[in-house]
Amino acid sequence: MQLDADELRQRLKPAFRENFEKLGELGAAVSIWQNGKPVVDLYDGFCDARHEKPWEADALVLVWSATKGIGSACVLHVLQEHRIGINRCVAEFWPEFAQAGKEKITLSQLLSHQAGLCALDRRVDILDYSAVIRALEVQKPLCCRGPHMVITVARLDSFSMNSCVGSPGKRSPSIGAKSLRSH
Repeated sequence: MQLDADELRQRLKPAFRENFEKLGELGAAVSIWQNGKPVVDLYDGFCDARHEKPWEADALVLVWSATKGIGSACVLHVLQEHRIGINRCVAEFWPEFAQAGKEKITLSQLLSHQAGLCALDRRVDILDYSAVIRALEVQKPLCCRGPHMVITVARLDSFSMNSCVGSPGKRSPSIGAKSLRSH
């Protein structure tokens, strides 16, 4: 399938613009690539709530929820490669996680947002990986675990999620950080 860049841009631009004019979007960008080449690049709005810094083509932003699926897919691939069952407890691979009622949380619960760890219960610098890991290790689940968690708390903070999915692999001799990085 070959995308027609002009046609795609004509169709996307009004919808993208509507986000700002009707829905109150602060700032955003969308970039569509095909065969290693940009087809459409749209950006508009502001990078800050005061509307002082316009959104430019090279605006740096944190990518939140988009990383959870990719991180989970990598972990699932590594688990499959090492024949590790998804119903095993996280604590088998990350012993420090087995605190505050989290001893029986499974890899499956962790990867499917059913572990009750929707946000950190304390203030930490979210860019300090070690601080996030320590906070997750001692934290009690914020609410009950299980399938209803997906409905109760549909959004897991991406730093929590990515820290959780990365930590068991980094700590496990049978998985190893090298294996996670290669995926």
